[in-house]
Amino acid sequence: MSLKDTVLQHRHALLGVEGYTVGELEEIFMARVEEFRRRIPSMWRYRWRVRQLIMEALAEDFTHTEVVLSSLLRKLTFAEAKAVRRIIQQYHKQFTAKLPDEWEAGKIVEAPINGVTFRERVQLRQQRSMRRMLGVLGLAALLGDTGEEAAERITKDYSVWVFAWAATLGRTEVQRVANDTVLFVYRQQPNIIPGVEWSAVLDARTCAACSDLDGTTYLFEPGHGATLDDAPRMPLHARCRCVWVPIEVEVQGERESYAQWLRRQPEEFIRAVLRGKYEWFRQGKWTPRNVADAVGEKSAKRIAPSELAEI
Repeated sequence: MSLKDTVLQHRHALLGVEGYTVGELEEIFMARVEEFRRRIPSMWRYRWRVRQLIMEALAEDFTHTEVVLSSLLRKLTFAEAKAVRRIIQQYHKQFTAKLPDEWEAGKIVEAPINGVTFRERVQLRQQRSMRRMLGVLGLAALLGDTGEEAAERITKDYSVWVFAWAATLGRTEVQRVANDTVLFVYRQQPNIIPGVEWSAVLDARTCAACSDLDGTTYLFEPGHGATLDDAPRMPLHARCRCVWVPIEVEVQGERESYAQWLRRQPEEFIRAVLRGKYEWFRQGKWTPRNVADAVGEKSAKRIAPSELAEI
């Protein structure tokens, strides 16, 4: 098994870290749901009190989310750096890279995306949730809900939408921090790991923008090819599953790209993935790039900075 394959196999284990992170956040929001069910029916005649309850709950829960998520991401930074260094040393015994200290781990966790820091991304989620919940509160009043009906409507929205946004934040930040951490390790010895390769997941869920970038390589130092400064910021979008894999000085064989992998799949599978673009594929015109650039579907677009800031 090559170094790239071993790194990809290791990164698959991050699904467990994502699941654990979402579980920790779920405890925060589900506890709030029970409080809403208990308190809103008796408070419903005083709508301003219900509104105040919801606003205070959102502020408290997202503050708690930031604290819990920040702590988990710091632990992930140390663990991922140690694991990746150990994997590289299995193939290159001379590879020595220092692990991030507390200050460096904090920089990785707080790293901005298009100028928006981790803390600000949490706050954007909170503001979005506030707008959503105020709309639900207004709808309940407009429809003349009883206290019990209003409590059910509000708790349902809180447990589905607000928690889903928090879970998306958690999953995306886990991948972001893992990718930034491995870059911290890789780039310390460019004589062994001169650069990285963008690796997308080979399945039907991968968007055209990510499949377009699959297999592109970036060097740490100026030379023959694009540098890491030319690469798009990873994650490319919310819940992006792309990862950085190392380029070795001596590479034996080439990794299969997303387009090559798709052409090997059964015709029914290709038709299901490409849908209306299947005829392009039959005519030999289909590539991930022309889908991303020409089709104009939301799933095929690279996310605008204003959208990416809200992950």
